[in-house]
Amino acid sequence: MGRGEEGLGRYVDPTSRGDRRDVSCLRDCAVACENFEAAAAVLAEMKQKGPAPTAGVYATVVRGLVLAKEMDRARALYSEMKTLGLPLNLVTYNALVDAMAKVGDVEGAADLFRDMCSQGIAPDLITYSTIIKGYCVQGDLEQAIQLFTLMRKRGLKPDQILFNSLLDGCSRKPMRNLAEQVTRDMEECGVEVSNYTLSILVKLYGRCGDVDAAKRVIETMSKKYGFEVNVAVQTCLIQALLSAARVEEGLEVFSQIKSPDAKAYNTAVRGCLKQRRIVEAVHLADLGLRANLRLDHQLVQDVSVVAQRRHVTLPSSFNSQR
Repeated sequence: MGRGEEGLGRYVDPTSRGDRRDVSCLRDCAVACENFEAAAAVLAEMKQKGPAPTAGVYATVVRGLVLAKEMDRARALYSEMKTLGLPLNLVTYNALVDAMAKVGDVEGAADLFRDMCSQGIAPDLITYSTIIKGYCVQGDLEQAIQLFTLMRKRGLKPDQILFNSLLDGCSRKPMRNLAEQVTRDMEECGVEVSNYTLSILVKLYGRCGDVDAAKRVIETMSKKYGFEVNVAVQTCLIQALLSAARVEEGLEVFSQIKSPDAKAYNTAVRGCLKQRRIVEAVHLADLGLRANLRLDHQLVQDVSVVAQRRHVTLPSSFNSQR
């Protein structure tokens, strides 16, 4: 049997008992098992022999085909749904929009958005957030902001997840002025800043070469919202400091982390290596290896090679990486 066929093993004929629920369960099982061909086959047999597939059946198979990146077949099946006049509700549209966004087809998600609006179905926060995040990931901030503005005009209040998606998009560019505007809007809406928000802002300022601004935003926001800065934020600050050749400050921040994880060690070691501070890189890598953390193997190898060239003695912990 192919993958997912175990879930269809008891299925013979969708009309044998005329039980639509049984067909629905089998179709869902096929999609859950990632056997989208089996799900499509169930739909084809339903169309031929009955019972007539509902909009939900069509939509589930379309979603499966999208996730399998069978985009031409998915679009053809969706067009067939529209030709048949099958009604779709908000939940179904959101599921399809989410599938499109997950495979990176933001324009496809936007087309679905326009379709649902033309049918009088009002998009909700989930719809907007999914498409806006997709645009941000692609780096199309202009479209993201336009959709965000439309959402606000329609009276929907953005949540922390949506604001963070916009900030992340700004950070990737990086677009400092827009990010600061989004942050102000976030606070004016009464949405609290989190450690995740801070980590995005620190990355942004680091990419802009303004490490002092990164340090200020950590101090200001953590005090204002009353939370302790976590290791993810500290790691972002370490990366910003080391990239700016402020090695001592970066190492000082690292020493303040109560329980550094593998990412913190990798960041600190990589930054020291980049700044040609090989003794510090060896020391930090040794600490991480002795703590039984899974450091990046290639990074440890690079440290080892450079250390040998510089005649820096390698600790015994490096032996297990060779």
